[in-house]
Amino acid sequence: KVRGWLSREDLRLFLQAVEQYGLEENNRELQRMFPARKRFLEGLFQLKLIRNTRLVLGSRAEQSVRKILGSEVKTSFAKTDGQTSDKAIIYLDCNEFFIIQGSHNFKIWVYLAQPSERLSSYQSNYFSYRDLIHGIPGEYKKRYPGLPFNAITHRSQIWQNKVFSFLADNGISLDIEALLNPQDYRHQLQTY
Repeated sequence: KVRGWLSREDLRLFLQAVEQYGLEENNRELQRMFPARKRFLEGLFQLKLIRNTRLVLGSRAEQSVRKILGSEVKTSFAKTDGQTSDKAIIYLDCNEFFIIQGSHNFKIWVYLAQPSERLSSYQSNYFSYRDLIHGIPGEYKKRYPGLPFNAITHRSQIWQNKVFSFLADNGISLDIEALLNPQDYRHQLQTY
């Protein structure tokens, strides 16, 4: 129950940070893509696929979260800085697959096994950009030689299909209707 509450809180903070950043920076691209990302992540939670999460906030993203929520922030999160100072990143343990999702200009990384124990350990309190895009994938390759992973760019209405296809190609099926808004679901059915 505690992990469920913490995961829900991490997800809520991640989504609020992303939405607020898009509004504050008047980032139209992020605002346009936000509803699809939100629906996807909330869908995973509603399907009870998420077992554990870890939130990683850059210093600017943390400021946004604290400005919105103030003393309401009760969850523990890791920090990042440098190239990722404006990003909110969330790690999702979905049992059969694992996701690292960033707020903007950050690919969605999909793994078939736990990519790094550091992501689920509260002893690890900092992840650099290099850790996230080189170190963790490198650890995964060493730990699981031959087990694929995928880093997918968020291109409108294409990224979801790439995630679904990658998982399906590796024997994992999802209820895609629960992970897509009605318009995106119709697009998926017509296009793929």
